[in-house]
Amino acid sequence: MSTESVLKRLTHVDCIVFDLDGVLFDGTNEAYFECHRHALENVNVKVPEDKLRRCLLQYWSYTHKFQLSLFIDDEASLAAACDAYEERLFSPEFSGRITQIPGAADTITQLSKLGYRLAIATGMHHKQIPASLRSIGIDPAIFATCISVSQLPADKLPKPYPYMLQTILAQLNTAPERALYIGDSVDDVKMARAAGVIAVAVLTGNMSRTEAEKEGSDLILKSIGDLIPVGCAQENENGLENS
Repeated sequence: MSTESVLKRLTHVDCIVFDLDGVLFDGTNEAYFECHRHALENVNVKVPEDKLRRCLLQYWSYTHKFQLSLFIDDEASLAAACDAYEERLFSPEFSGRITQIPGAADTITQLSKLGYRLAIATGMHHKQIPASLRSIGIDPAIFATCISVSQLPADKLPKPYPYMLQTILAQLNTAPERALYIGDSVDDVKMARAAGVIAVAVLTGNMSRTEAEKEGSDLILKSIGDLIPVGCAQENENGLENS
């Protein structure tokens, strides 16, 4: 899709959905790896670092229980590993790693003032989301709805499957062509395309420009702070320019 076509589509957008890790937050990727190392060490399972990273990145959008099950066979050890993972995940050590990606809070504030409906579809555990947003200066109440992989029904699959975005679109009564999803991973782009929304890739997380181009991202931005300058915020006398 040409840049001109994308910008034309953007003028009809009224709903913007965000991933969190790698889009609004920084510092969490390595913290997640540390949680997995801690969990595996707790049950005396040794995994080479390159294998650990390769497997986790392949299933980055899945729950930590599923990720740990890639390395642990028995249920008792898996349960103990999950407990150790969550102990580290919900610790001050993890939350202290969270930093704002430059421009994130200002961008969210501007988009809200312009009248866009904002939402979240993320792999971050739902218990962490409110405090994490506040820590970078964003009021969680600014988002109309939020869905985390930790809240998915047992029979629903996470990214790259479109369920999370389809649920948000239904909740906000928004057609796919009036929404965009902003993510930092291959699975984010795949989910956006599967749901029929505009796929915006940022290069502040788990995806290179080459990967973003290969997956067919509609827009590729260096960071979330570049979102408004490319034309996403289209104002008129009533606020938004809608079709």
